[in-house]
Amino acid sequence: MDELQADPATTAVMEAIRARRSIRKYKPDPVDEGKLRLVIEAAILAPNAFNAQPWDFVVVTAPETRAKVAAVVMGGHRRLFGEARKDAVAGAELEERLMRFSGLAQAPAFIVPCLHRKRLPLKEGFDSHAAFWDVLSVGAAVENLIIAATALGLGTCWMGSLALREEALKELLDIPAAAQIAGVLALGQPDESPKPRPRDPFEQVVHYDRW
Repeated sequence: MDELQADPATTAVMEAIRARRSIRKYKPDPVDEGKLRLVIEAAILAPNAFNAQPWDFVVVTAPETRAKVAAVVMGGHRRLFGEARKDAVAGAELEERLMRFSGLAQAPAFIVPCLHRKRLPLKEGFDSHAAFWDVLSVGAAVENLIIAATALGLGTCWMGSLALREEALKELLDIPAAAQIAGVLALGQPDESPKPRPRDPFEQVVHYDRW
């Protein structure tokens, strides 16, 4: 075990996983095009059921479009914190909470991963199984992208509140009706160093041989 932990490749991967944070404040510097391509390539290399590759990615770097995406994102957050959550808030408290996410608008790039089922390998009666695995495959692709970005010194924030304003984003980015948006990823140089969020203990969530 000690030899495994000392292996440089293992160390680099685990360092990136442990260093990952949800970054909500970004420096204005544009993302290097080579790094941008690398994180997308990492996503494309993700494990996926039946090699169906059920994904497409919309990369947004044009300033005007980024501003519009950021506005839709903030609208999603407004509905999330003001309506959808069990601890929904309103008025000044809502505005204060939204201010914590205002730095996302400064991200120099947004990536919009989409579930796009281009290949249907199973018969109709069994397709629900493939559909479930396609969702997991897109999640694996996003995770690859996030870890690759962290390893390259970039920050990310995977935002799911867009589910509350999906149609607005589809219209803005010409995303076809058959595709489903799997959130929006902010990407750029971090302008904050948040502490890690708590995790349930290893012993509490891991079960050997049986639950």
